[in-house]
Amino acid sequence: MSRILVVMRHGHYEYPNLTPRGEQQAQSIANQVANDNLAPDLILHSPVTRAVQTARQVHAIFSSLGKVPEMQQVDWLHDNAASSPEQLKTVADDKRIVLLVTHQPNVEDLTHAFNQPQCPNYAGTYAFEQAAANWNGFTAPKLLKAWRPA
Repeated sequence: MSRILVVMRHGHYEYPNLTPRGEQQAQSIANQVANDNLAPDLILHSPVTRAVQTARQVHAIFSSLGKVPEMQQVDWLHDNAASSPEQLKTVADDKRIVLLVTHQPNVEDLTHAFNQPQCPNYAGTYAFEQAAANWNGFTAPKLLKAWRPA
């Protein structure tokens, strides 16, 4: 079974909230991910307001399409926390597609941890895929897709 991890940066904000532009960015990315049939089973998000609001926008889009993902706040996606693939080991094995809503530099840190320095720097959201029986084995995925807000 393949596992897919979608790593998304929160939308544009003016501290502490998303701006209307940020809300539109979150909706745009969620629609693009949905159009690529990558509806998440689980959305993990940072506790920071802008990430929570982005996750809620994404959740609303998928819910309106009949795919209601679980949503969970995790501290390791916070601005200054160390985001690494090791954290994925806590994800339940029945979750095949997981979407992370986080910040920079966490997006960049994760792409580099996956040895993917070729990720296009214009994008704010990336999908990685790897054949793995569980999330413990998600250590060397390939870049599947990259999106940027429309």
